Amino acid sequence: MKKHWLIALPLLLSFSASFGVVPDKPRFVYGQITKEDLELKSSDFPGDPGAAYEFDRGKSGFIVNKQESGFDVTFERKTRIKIFNKAGYDYSEIEIPLYTDGNSIEQIYKLEACTYNWENGKITKTPLDLKNVYEEKINANWIDKKFAMPNVKDGSIIEYSYTIISPYKFNLHDWYFQHRIPTVYSEYSVAMIPFYEYVFTLQSPANPDVQESYEDRSISRRFGTVEYHNMIHRFVMKDVPAFDDEEYITSDEDHLRKIDFQLAAIHFSDGHSTEIISTWPDLIKELLKDHDFGKYIKSSKSYLKKNFNENEIKGKSDNEKLAYAVDYVKKNFSWDGRYGKFASKSLKEFTREQTGNIGNLNLFLTALLQQMGMDAEPVILSTRSNGQIHSEYPMLQGFNYVATLVKVGDKQVLADASEPYCPFDLLPDRCLSNKGLVVKEDAQDWVNLRTYMPSATIDNIRIDFTSDLDSIKAKITRKATLYDAFRLRKTYKKAPDNLTEPFKEHGMTMLGDVSTENMDNAAERVGMQVEVQSPDEIIKDRIYVAPFLNLPVSENPFKQNSRTYPVDITYAKTRTFVATITIPDGYTLQSLPDEYTVDNKRIHIEYKGLHSGNQVVITGTYALKSPVYAASDYGNLQFYFTQIIKRFNQKLVFVKSDGLTKS
Repeated sequence: MKKHWLIALPLLLSFSASFGVVPDKPRFVYGQITKEDLELKSSDFPGDPGAAYEFDRGKSGFIVNKQESGFDVTFERKTRIKIFNKAGYDYSEIEIPLYTDGNSIEQIYKLEACTYNWENGKITKTPLDLKNVYEEKINANWIDKKFAMPNVKDGSIIEYSYTIISPYKFNLHDWYFQHRIPTVYSEYSVAMIPFYEYVFTLQSPANPDVQESYEDRSISRRFGTVEYHNMIHRFVMKDVPAFDDEEYITSDEDHLRKIDFQLAAIHFSDGHSTEIISTWPDLIKELLKDHDFGKYIKSSKSYLKKNFNENEIKGKSDNEKLAYAVDYVKKNFSWDGRYGKFASKSLKEFTREQTGNIGNLNLFLTALLQQMGMDAEPVILSTRSNGQIHSEYPMLQGFNYVATLVKVGDKQVLADASEPYCPFDLLPDRCLSNKGLVVKEDAQDWVNLRTYMPSATIDNIRIDFTSDLDSIKAKITRKATLYDAFRLRKTYKKAPDNLTEPFKEHGMTMLGDVSTENMDNAAERVGMQVEVQSPDEIIKDRIYVAPFLNLPVSENPFKQNSRTYPVDITYAKTRTFVATITIPDGYTLQSLPDEYTVDNKRIHIEYKGLHSGNQVVITGTYALKSPVYAASDYGNLQFYFTQIIKRFNQKLVFVKSDGLTKS
């Protein structure tokens, strides 16, 4: 087949910007190490890191592939890292990912690496022996080249460089300006030829220090009858702080400073163009025609028509049908642990082996629900660890999962058949990202994956003192719903003894075995009960007792002074503690703690006590009402958690009756 090529547009911007050349030459030159470089200290950087990137430079471009009568993509990288101490040694373990489609693979060239040290009053150099470079297959599409830098010690500088040549035009290298350690200087440039059209997105809270585009007229190039110059796009960021993945984020990919590229179009010499970035409706049509997606659903329906007994669902409501369908798939098939928006096995293999990936399970579930006469469609999404979906550019690459959307009465319910201990009408929490695309013909609908229905855990604690008053005995009954119940079931099924770990960590001794309730019934609230003994604190004629036995949160998860990205707690949640304490004979409660109440759109906190006869009842509840909070809410959350920690862990004081001072 004859290949036709025509000039394509230069790189398209996903945002408007003005460009200008800015003097920005760094003092770092690859291969030129000075004594001053080796004398850099961790204290020169915020947070005393174990290592830091002194510079990281990447460059992408295109070269002619004469055998293919076309172009290959090139990527060059030159990197220098300062190792301060053992905490930074992991950065001397280098991994270089290479893409393969199973037929061909990206090739690495000009790999070199060297470690520099200051020894005996001079700079020593230890090059990498290429015999120590090895390969590791990550999955069907990725192979890692790996090596460990030689002679690394506290104070070392490591440098490495390499070139990758790739036949995959769609795989123009993305670039990360930010890492988990500081970066002094990061630069990425792309030399675009006028044969391909790309779009890019820049993810950063601040503009690059340098962002410029210009035509490189120093070299004229020719391909076929077309003469052209490269179009250079260059980005520089300086003094980039280490990425600090504080508690409550989705994926690093949603927040790291980086630039992503997507091939948008190819233009041909006869005047027509091939659009790579399509539209969502067109992508939906492609999915519905795909053998491992839409056709898999159709094949599954044909299979179920012959093998599923519809008498099993006669007289059932839609909600009961959904519960039956999810349970049917869970009981007859198992998840092999792999994600995927497509079925990884043929229907014949899946039904014979009775195991498959997420695509196999949930596309089959969709087919079963449709066969039952229900309104059900597949929904493709990106898991939390994979990063959020951005709907500006219709591309399938960001999706790595498929679930089922089904209409139950006047509600839309998301379902998944992979987790035995998850309720039938609840997605596993790994799926609680931002949104999913409903794959339905002649439609473009997005569904919100967040849930505002709170998952609740309630601890009822009954406390009595031992006869010698040197310890307390407590019966703790824990009830949990929704995602809290799901996690408790998974803990129990993995290792039942793990249920007692939170109590042991707080100095409690188990008295007898744990009793459980509904551990095998995902549709019901789960329960457990333990009896424990714990030392109290006696000072003179006073006994000090923490009514909630230190089970509430004791360390504020919000430690930073400020935050630039949202606080994502996965799902709304409520935590309740109710402690009933029997006062020992001869003692009385010194005073009830102050009541405390907060109720607003973000959070609800209630703490109160009641003293009646020889019993004290202390109740504490806090509810996080939203699964996601804006960065501007960070300070409020930090303050509220300070109050929760202070009040929910405060101690009651019981005083000997004859030791009370009359007022």
